[in-house]
Amino acid sequence: MFSFLPGESTCCALVLSCLALAAIAPARAVAQPGLPAVQIIDAKVEKGRLAWTETQTVPVRKVVEATVDVNGMNVVEKREVTVYESVTVARAFEPKQFKATDASGKAIDAEKLADPLKETAPVVLISGPIPEKHRALFKDRTVFVEVLPAAPPK
Repeated sequence: MFSFLPGESTCCALVLSCLALAAIAPARAVAQPGLPAVQIIDAKVEKGRLAWTETQTVPVRKVVEATVDVNGMNVVEKREVTVYESVTVARAFEPKQFKATDASGKAIDAEKLADPLKETAPVVLISGPIPEKHRALFKDRTVFVEVLPAAPPK
């Protein structure tokens, strides 16, 4: 094996392995700064509230059994590990907690929102104002919902 210095072949191999692993690891695309997050959900108005379900990945601590070698004998030990699981979360917001707009950016009040969303329908959930050029990518009947930040406790 190639080594930069005598006796350092293991270290060099480890460094090269780490570099190779980093090169093939999938990279996460960074969103364009200054634009709101956009998520398409299936929502409906139930009892005057905008409701939908979404899947989230959450860390869960679990106890697993692992077989280890202790002084030449196999011993089963219990270890606590963190795994990630998908869970379905129900969300519901009162009309004062969100702002609904149409594709042109015109506000939709809560009573009028109940009509197109009496049955589950696609909704574009946004985290802030969305530029007109991005709204133009959607059909005219698209409903945009911006969940407003919670008021700080008094």
